[in-house]
Amino acid sequence: MAIGLVATAAIGVAQLSGLAVAVTAAARDTTAASLLASAKAEQLLALQWAYTTDASGALIPVSDSTTDLSVVPASAGGPGLSASPPGTLFANRPPYVDYLDASGTWVGTGAAPPPGSRYVRRWAIVHGPGDLLVVQVMVTTVAVERRIAGTRPSGRLPGEAWLIASRARMGP
Repeated sequence: MAIGLVATAAIGVAQLSGLAVAVTAAARDTTAASLLASAKAEQLLALQWAYTTDASGALIPVSDSTTDLSVVPASAGGPGLSASPPGTLFANRPPYVDYLDASGTWVGTGAAPPPGSRYVRRWAIVHGPGDLLVVQVMVTTVAVERRIAGTRPSGRLPGEAWLIASRARMGP
């Protein structure tokens, strides 16, 4: 009888240990995804989105429309803060996607994750009313992407991070 009790307790502890490992891994991915989303939002919000004045003193809106932040280092030839096409948060649409390894180091861009990718980071740029800029960033894991295989349910999935930030155009 004592052996039966010990065996039952051991099975329960083993199941709890497995659950603890899974929860810890999901928490690690969520934390990393949050940091990676924040880093991309900061990159995007650092691009030029302001006013300048012309010779007569009139305000002219200026914004970055050429920086490509899907590559490292950032380069010319991208959309900058131009409004992104619909669906860039839900599909790998260059130049609104990049891939990172387990340590958060950039490993590439493109329609499919390159070897060594752990995280998929996508972003969308929306021009709101007036001079409002809205930046949306979603980070998930390659494993989650493979598991859902194009049938994304609504809402955030375990291990994902979603971030929305806004910025108003500032004058000189």
